Amino acid sequence: MERTHELSKNDFDSSRNLGITLACFDIGEGRTQYHCGLIVTEQQSKTMHIHLASHMKLKCDDCSDKGKLKHYFWIDPAFTSRKLLFVSRMALLISKEHPRGNVPYGFSRPINVIDKSSGSISLENTQAGLTCASFVIAVFDAIGIQLVDIDTFIENEHQNTEWQQLIIEQFESDSRIPKEHIDLMKSEIGNIRITPDQVAASSIQSTKPTPLTALIPLATSLRCHIESMKTS
Repeated sequence: MERTHELSKNDFDSSRNLGITLACFDIGEGRTQYHCGLIVTEQQSKTMHIHLASHMKLKCDDCSDKGKLKHYFWIDPAFTSRKLLFVSRMALLISKEHPRGNVPYGFSRPINVIDKSSGSISLENTQAGLTCASFVIAVFDAIGIQLVDIDTFIENEHQNTEWQQLIIEQFESDSRIPKEHIDLMKSEIGNIRITPDQVAASSIQSTKPTPLTALIPLATSLRCHIESMKTS
């Protein structure tokens, strides 16, 4: 796990052009939630954190504000810096195409949802949107990199549907989110779920796309490694 770095102690290596961010937050009632995004080099001396925080909240945060990154680790993907440069350019293009952050949240399949020339998120009428994790998958997919083998993921897995229902309950308490969108999200309950730690773990694998059977122990090891770094 030498590719894992704590952002509060180690600055992002801008020469790598892009890294995957991962953080774990306490969401109450003894539950925790992982969140992931992309840290990218916009200019030689400037880095940005691009991540889907919630519904219609694609954020592009200036990394000079260390307070926003104090809980985050960054994972150095097992790609050449040149290949990561293409991914970072795509992430920045997407951010610039959505200056108001208007990327919807949902449980849609994150394949072929980004227009490669404009960076626009193009969803079908039956698709609700993306999660923080599937957004990262979609960015890599837009330049032809499949981080995970989506066909190996399981639909209607109890733990995942339970999480999806929990997210919908949270959204239902937010009057800013239209009922029509929540209904569309409900229609996606049972869709596959790729977790943030699985996305991060997949990026450090030399062989891709990574199947679910390999990702589960990798993601567990990554979480344990991060926890050990927190306490060291």
